[in-house]
Amino acid sequence: MSWHAIESQGDLDELDKKVCWEDSETVEYYATARNEDYFPSDVSRSGYIHKNVHVLCRICSQEAAYVEMVWIHCDWSTGRFLDHPHMSGRVDSLKRVELFDTKRSTEMRCARLIYRFVAETDVTEGSYYVRSGVE
Repeated sequence: MSWHAIESQGDLDELDKKVCWEDSETVEYYATARNEDYFPSDVSRSGYIHKNVHVLCRICSQEAAYVEMVWIHCDWSTGRFLDHPHMSGRVDSLKRVELFDTKRSTEMRCARLIYRFVAETDVTEGSYYVRSGVE
């Protein structure tokens, strides 16, 4: 399970096409200020005041049964978006990601977005992040 970074609009569009977001659901999520070794080194931050939001979703995709995403330095997110993420948005020249609803209102904004597909055998519902050392 290797991490993939959203580096461009094409990367975001590709992730959007790989998952049927309407038939997917969030299993669990958490936020922390801790930065991990697997984060990209070129994150454009406005200080270190915003959390990194980790989200695990059960997905409808040929890639895998789950996707784990990390919204690094997330400075905006709605509760609805956390429960029903999608990848309709834009990536700017600093690789920051902003995702919109159908009215082009911001639902999530972060300095970087990384993700990895996770096999069903690697997930025990309700305890994925606890088993990964997060409590």
